[in-house]
Amino acid sequence: MLDGAEHIHPAAQCPLNGEQDKTMLKEIFSYANVKKARIKSDSVYMSCPKATQVDHKSFFAVEANSPDAAIKFFGPLTVQLRKVLPLSEVAKTL
Repeated sequence: MLDGAEHIHPAAQCPLNGEQDKTMLKEIFSYANVKKARIKSDSVYMSCPKATQVDHKSFFAVEANSPDAAIKFFGPLTVQLRKVLPLSEVAKTL
């Protein structure tokens, strides 16, 4: 099942601003961690670090065995998760 995961943080608290946080992000999104978590993510979009005056937002299209597995994958990053469908599937219902 495909989930949309959204993470938001204030620009001033961006993980890309600190070396320790950069290391944490590299570990979360490392090939080894993705493989271990059995996560598939084809699309990721982020407003950071370009947005400096507003909250940073990140959007992930994630496939996982369960919602709990998807949330666990993101570690200390807080994400909102919801089921999503490709537009092509939604269009079939119109």
